[in-house]
Amino acid sequence: MSPHEALAERLSFLNLRPSDLAALRQLREPLEKHADAFVGAFYRHLLSFQPTRELLRDPAVKERLLAKQRDYLLSLAGPSLDDRFVAERQRIGEVHQRVGLEPRFYLAAYSLYFSLLTPIVHEWFAAEPGRAGEILVSLQKLLMLDAQLAVEAYIEHKEQ
Repeated sequence: MSPHEALAERLSFLNLRPSDLAALRQLREPLEKHADAFVGAFYRHLLSFQPTRELLRDPAVKERLLAKQRDYLLSLAGPSLDDRFVAERQRIGEVHQRVGLEPRFYLAAYSLYFSLLTPIVHEWFAAEPGRAGEILVSLQKLLMLDAQLAVEAYIEHKEQ
């Protein structure tokens, strides 16, 4: 199966459609507005656990993480699902494996992302609860795609 066919199969299985990406594009403004607070909350959560705190001892690693998390957060607002997207998400899994971040922590980070984003979406779209719900479903699909790609790359990189 070609990489393009593999991605098409993933998207089909997740039912991640162009309408989901259109819904996610509506997140651009709220994500930009809340990016710094979001990344701060995410970082504080990581610091509250010994294994993740250990990985963040180096100030340069901390700064890289904060910048990467901000970029990742903003990338959720309607990405182009193409080979470049897949390669970037796979690189995340490879980096996690290389630095020794266990899957239980980074998989939980996707859940943390969703739990931190849910109140932002509900607040931003308070006058349109139906739209908020659609966006959250689309966001969940995208986060699960990201998790799939990262886990598979983690396993492949570890096996090598």
